[in-house]
Formats: sequence, C-alpha cells, structure tokens
Amino acid sequence: MYDMRILLLSTGGHIGGEETFTRNLGKALIERGHDVTTAAGGSVQIEDLNAASIPIAEIDITKRRALGLLKGAISLQRYVEHTKPEIIHCQAAGPAIMGGIIRKLGWGKGEKWIYHDHGINKWTYKWLPLFLNSLDLTITNSDFELIRLKANGVKDEKIVRIHNGIVPADYSFSDEKKTNLRKKYRTEFGIPEEDFVLGYIGRLSPEKGCDLLIPACKLVSENSNPGLRLLVVGDGILRSRLQEESLSSGLDKKVIFTGFRTDIPGILTCMDALVLPSYIETFSLTTLQAMGSGIPVIASDTGGNPEQVINNFNGLLFETGKIDSLARKIRLMIDRKDRDIMGHKGYLLVENYLNASRMVDEIEYNYKKVSIK
Repeated sequence: MYDMRILLLSTGGHIGGEETFTRNLGKALIERGHDVTTAAGGSVQIEDLNAASIPIAEIDITKRRALGLLKGAISLQRYVEHTKPEIIHCQAAGPAIMGGIIRKLGWGKGEKWIYHDHGINKWTYKWLPLFLNSLDLTITNSDFELIRLKANGVKDEKIVRIHNGIVPADYSFSDEKKTNLRKKYRTEFGIPEEDFVLGYIGRLSPEKGCDLLIPACKLVSENSNPGLRLLVVGDGILRSRLQEESLSSGLDKKVIFTGFRTDIPGILTCMDALVLPSYIETFSLTTLQAMGSGIPVIASDTGGNPEQVINNFNGLLFETGKIDSLARKIRLMIDRKDRDIMGHKGYLLVENYLNASRMVDEIEYNYKKVSIK
C-alpha cells in the first residue's frame, strides 16, 4: 500500500548531479512505500531510470523557449489530470516554470508543486522567483542558495534548505577490498602506487573550473612534485581543449582522461584527493561521494562548497578562479601527513549528517507539510 503519489520531473540530457539526485530520490521514495513516476530528459536518463526500476512518465517537459514551456505546461496538466499525483517535485527550472504557468492559469486540481534547486544560471535568478512564488515550496540544497533566492524575491514561507545526502555504504569498502580496488584501478590507468593522484569527476564544462586544472598541476609539477597525476573522470565540451592543453604543457603523461564512467565508487579508491574547482556550485554530490570514500577534497570557496568542505578539517579551500591558490593547496595536500585523518573526518560527516536517510526524511516531512495546507 503506497503512502503518496509522487511525480518527479527531470530534464537532464546526461547523467549529472540533477539526474543522479532524481534517480536516488526516486529509489528511496519507492523503498519507503510511495508510488513514484519520473519524467526524464532523454534516452540516457530513461535508460538510467529503467536500470533502477523507476517507472517513466511518457511526457516531454524538455522545451525551454516560451512557446515550448507553454506547450509543456499544457501537456503536463493533461498528464496530471489523468494520473492525479499528490506531489509534483520539479528537479529543474523548466518544469517549475510550467508548474507556475499552470498555477497562474488556475488549471490545478489541488496537487502540490515543489521546485528543487540544483543550481541555475545567474540570469535565471532575476525572473524564476516570479514562478516559484506560485508554487507551494522551493527546496534548495545550501544556505548559499537559500540566501540568494530570497534576495531575488522568493518569499520566506515558500523556501526551505535541505542539504544533499548520499548512502555512505555505497562508497566505503573494507580495508582489504579498498586495497584491491586501488591496485586494480591504478593498474588500469597506468599509475604507480607511489604517485599522488588528484582526481576530478564531473562535466568538462566552463562553469566547473576545468580550465584551472592543468595550469595548476603544471605549477605543482615544476616545483619538485614530479609524482603528481591528474585523473579526469567525465566528458563534455572542454575535453578536446583540455587534452590539447595537457599535450602542449608537457603533461600528457601525467593527465589521464577516462571519459564518462559509471564505476565511480571503485575509481575513487585510487585517488588521494578529489578536486572541485567550480566557479559556482550549489552542493556537490561528487564531494559527498569523495567524503563517503574517505578521501579529502580540495574545493573552490564558492557557493555551498564551504558548507561541505571545512578548511583543514576534511579538506582544503582555495580562492575561486585562482590558479596559484589552487596550486598551493595541491602542494599542501601532497605534503600533508594527516590526509587519511582528513578523509576519515569527511566520512564521519557524511555518516552522521550528510546522508540520504536524513535528507529523504526532511523531503518527506515537507511533502506532508505542504499537503495539509
């Protein structure tokens, strides 16, 4: 017997933070007895949701231009009238705008609309609140985003912060298995055991700060750290440029590009630290995954990063966009004798607070709270 009928709306064309969050939330809600259906952004996400046995809603909500948003709102309303979900949880701005259109036109039949902010571009802050205040609730995943959305007009009573969480067991292994996985992946990537591996996991796109990685590693390699390796896990529009840059910088033997991978828990075992050089970040799932794996993180001091990475506790923060600052923190991390302790502190933070169980508890609470209004 299910508890609530929930429609999750996601528009991702790949498997990134929003898509991973949507899949994991859908699985957790189903395990808790809810009736969950998810609208996806394309074949890649549909395949990912099917693999997780999450039912797919046959509806296209991926359009972005004004006419497409209106058509999407009409199709979405027809679907909602037919399936009658109690909660519609939007994981992207497009579906949230469609929900706002439905509300403004008075088409709703009592279903509750929630927008979950996973990060939006700077221009969207100026007009998205016009639609969000028509919905029942906005959930944001960091205090940074909470303040920013409020400053742009989202009403206090219409917004709540819920930090992201992961399942720690998905990323932690026994000492023996971790040792074996570390050896396996270092062998696959041709990395000697004695080398320090700095790992990047994510989209290779401008906002992620990928342009800082190779210049910073070149500075470190030129200053008596020849054993540094950079492991780049992911794909995106900057891949060719980064590969050319590694070649021209003489680091082509030091930088390994793996492309898109799904075996992230295993790959994390061969890293000594994760780097998150983003220019803007709300609340990174990749950082949580590294913490769950027990490795420290070097992150830019932007957005929600300082809410995850506590400087000199479970990692190091550098000045956003500053190559020399990143290089200094990489050198410092290489020289730190307490890296394992820092990594363990990160694991404890995930285990005791930044975990999926607590996160889903808070989301469920807010589902029920908006339902009784």
